[in-house]
Amino acid sequence: MKRSRGASPKRKPISRPLSKHERKRRTGGKASAKSASPPRIKKLSPAQIHAKLSAQRQVAKERQQQHNAQLAQDKYRARKKDRGKLVMIGTKGQSDPQLKGRRGYLVYVTKTGKKWLIKQTGKRKGSFQARTLKDTEAPARKNLKQATSDFIRARRVQIGKNKSAVKGSGSVDTGGAWDFSDSVVSKIAKSLKKTIESQAGQRTFIISAIVLATLPDGSTRTFQFEVPIDKPDHIAIRLAGLKNFVSRKFYAFLARELAYAGYVTAGSANHIRSLKQNKGLPKSKWTQSDGEMWRGNESDVVHMQSIDWKIEQAR
Repeated sequence: MKRSRGASPKRKPISRPLSKHERKRRTGGKASAKSASPPRIKKLSPAQIHAKLSAQRQVAKERQQQHNAQLAQDKYRARKKDRGKLVMIGTKGQSDPQLKGRRGYLVYVTKTGKKWLIKQTGKRKGSFQARTLKDTEAPARKNLKQATSDFIRARRVQIGKNKSAVKGSGSVDTGGAWDFSDSVVSKIAKSLKKTIESQAGQRTFIISAIVLATLPDGSTRTFQFEVPIDKPDHIAIRLAGLKNFVSRKFYAFLARELAYAGYVTAGSANHIRSLKQNKGLPKSKWTQSDGEMWRGNESDVVHMQSIDWKIEQAR
């Protein structure tokens, strides 16, 4: 067949590799055989499976505990004399379960009669688990300071007409970055051991402490607090147990009194700083051992200079 004059011959199109978008459009959006294969799922070890199931059971248990506590709170009928106070309620909403040694929940009754369920702290027990009176702690909240003070005072075992006799006293100087050091703990514990061993009975002892602290602006201020030593705390009078009592319960009451005034100790700040989860983080993101946010900052840190205490016993 003759080619007409002036017509150019047909050229084959130059083949070029298709782009990813064009390949997807031509194949109808279907993935390749390699990409269409199901993802590989990593198998968990028996230990990992057990840990996950345990965590799920613990969450379900705590949720049920909170539900039970809420039901008890709803059933409890707040009395007029309860207004503005922290009260114990029974697991079924009964009044004053502590009088019969039973477990219950801590509830704050507002001045208008509303009820607030108080969340408890501690790793060994759930936040809303029913507890006995000796295991129940009042909240360290500034707006509940008076109610907390009244609750702690009401827990004391008094014999007679609320008279107290001074059974021992002492003082100790502190200092340094860790202002509640082992030497301070040991000295207070030895004083407690000597005083308690000299008493024949096992009544409730009360430590009345006065702390002299230096504030962030350089001025000094005294803080006063009282710590009850219940029978379970000193039933076995051993120095190791009393050291543990001082480093935990005594220090907790001291930290609570400082928290009411908006301060934290230098020892607390150093402890929070040394926690693994706070390495390299700014102070605004520091968390406590229980995972809650730390509320202190440099402007709140106080340094304890001395601690004076006396040990009292109800008679």
